[in-house]
Amino acid sequence: DVKIQWHFKEGDLAIAKQCVATVSGPCTALLKGERVALNFIGYMSGIATLTRCFVKQIEHPQCKILDTRKTRPGHRELEKFSVKVGGAENHRMHLSEAILVKENHFRCFGGFSAAIEQIKEHTPLPIEVEVSNLDELKTYLNSQNFIIAYVLYISILIFRGMTFFPGTPFLLLGIYM
Repeated sequence: DVKIQWHFKEGDLAIAKQCVATVSGPCTALLKGERVALNFIGYMSGIATLTRCFVKQIEHPQCKILDTRKTRPGHRELEKFSVKVGGAENHRMHLSEAILVKENHFRCFGGFSAAIEQIKEHTPLPIEVEVSNLDELKTYLNSQNFIIAYVLYISILIFRGMTFFPGTPFLLLGIYM
């Protein structure tokens, strides 16, 4: 029987080289699981730590940082838990929870408004719009059809977007691990 005694609570800050847990048990069991356990704890802690850095950078009441569905196979729940521990929020667990509209949808349906109207006719799900620059953000936020702006990679857009549109619903920034 392997026993673990944790020296920190979930979400506590640990400094490099601090002992986070003491593990005891049969030597063969410890040696078999040691590397996997250390790698796993390091990976999950890294997600929480990086997430906490993003959360501290933003700190705006109208802005939330959410994760994406893009996780390693079989680790979605654990990785999303690590994001929550880091202070962000979980976005959606499955594709079936919302519709993400991208530029290729706009081209296919003949523009932003036409795409949104077509989607609204076929589903009651929330609609998210992916933007990649400030002009797109302005266009979608000025539209009555706008529901959520989903900003990829470019965190500066959030700050500028909040400046240009102070009364808008929150904007989302996806964290890609």
